[in-house]
Amino acid sequence: MQVILVKPVRKLGKVGETVTVANGYGRNYLVPQEFAIRATKENIAKFASLQKDLEAKNIENRKLAEKAAKAVAGKHLVFVTQSAADGRLFGSVSAKSLAVELSKLVETKLSYNNVLLESPIKFNGVYNVQIVLHPEVITSILVVVAKTETEAQDALKEYKEGGKKKEAAQKEEELAIIEAESAESESAAVDTDQKV
Repeated sequence: MQVILVKPVRKLGKVGETVTVANGYGRNYLVPQEFAIRATKENIAKFASLQKDLEAKNIENRKLAEKAAKAVAGKHLVFVTQSAADGRLFGSVSAKSLAVELSKLVETKLSYNNVLLESPIKFNGVYNVQIVLHPEVITSILVVVAKTETEAQDALKEYKEGGKKKEAAQKEEELAIIEAESAESESAAVDTDQKV
């Protein structure tokens, strides 16, 4: 089935693109949710007149999303919850609860669809969660889940220090690989000189 995208759809296309999708996906999701219209002669002609307005609206929405992404940059959310001794939560932190807290942070109403969380968070810890503010604007935020505010701050500090140590270890590993490759090429050059 061929459809014309009226709104941008992540991993599918931008506004105005004609794409081929499975019949069920187009008929049951894209068209009813007003993400796309069927690519018929009448709709193509109709869309041509509306395209500039839709693209302008998309650009405006993207700018708002970029502004929200800047508001989220470098920030974190803290959830203080009850948990067992092994760190297992009595309950969970869901995409819906994350969306509610994020809405307060970015001052825009977000839904659970904006939060890319495979399954609810069920253990204490620090999680890097991706947020889709617009199909073309994806950012991430740190979510800290702990028993107390103090434990949350300690976990966040440890997470950030661990990230710095990990980066330093990766740089050392890259330098070691480069040095090994240069030593290999030098020994190969010496071998070819000796053979000649």
